[in-house]
Amino acid sequence: MDDSNEAYNALPDDFKHDCGSCLSMCCVALKIDWGDFQKPQDVACDYLTDDFKCANWNDLTELGRESCYNYFCMNTGPAVCTPLLDAGTDWRKTPGIKSVLFEAFRQAYITSFKQVFNIDPEI
Repeated sequence: MDDSNEAYNALPDDFKHDCGSCLSMCCVALKIDWGDFQKPQDVACDYLTDDFKCANWNDLTELGRESCYNYFCMNTGPAVCTPLLDAGTDWRKTPGIKSVLFEAFRQAYITSFKQVFNIDPEI
């Protein structure tokens, strides 16, 4: 995330990203259609590592995925993932929770986005 992004900086602190408390919801739960990069929802990005990090974070611009830097979840990822992390599990360790977790993330994101920007994010 580029913290110099004006829209991001205007967000209330509670909506700013906390990627360390998330399980890569943006890299898995969302459908992505960014020109040369498409990914269906509920499918992990091919760059996602076993520890929920991006294997190519420093090279995304060169790889045509700079939109990843500009995405912000308004802390909806950590909001839905914190209970799992507190319980010592995640969607990989407990795959039965994936569909509910990913849908909860999408709904929380849509609701937050509409409240902040008054538009539908169309995810």
